Amino acid sequence: MKKSKKLTALFCAVLMTASVLSSTTTAFANSKTGSFYCGSYKVSCSLVSGNKYSGMAITSTDVNFNTLCATMFGTKVDKNGDNPKYIGSKGTPKYNVKNAAEGIPTLNSTGGYYYAKMASAHIGIKDGKENSLALNVSY
Repeated sequence: MKKSKKLTALFCAVLMTASVLSSTTTAFANSKTGSFYCGSYKVSCSLVSGNKYSGMAITSTDVNFNTLCATMFGTKVDKNGDNPKYIGSKGTPKYNVKNAAEGIPTLNSTGGYYYAKMASAHIGIKDGKENSLALNVSY
């Protein structure tokens, strides 16, 4: 075998090994996180999505808030990415709590439908101060 072919084979082996090792991901690889403040109180926000078939919005803090809300939205499409249908959770506010969470219905992966886009809205009110954050992912 020529030296150039050996180097090419070695280079390919290194690339394959690197791609295998770097392809390991967490269960919620396409999730997004963020935060905002109401006065001096921090609110953590997450759009949790492990795949294109489900998603959940979570709003949480360390102290009770007057109002917390997490709302989830998804654009449901067919296997070709056509015929969008907009799905949303109720977005019901929770009062005097540290956490609020809502999700959109989980789709059957064999049904041919998936969520092309997902978005979450997070709202917090503490002692008359209000703030919000929106997060989104696309597949």
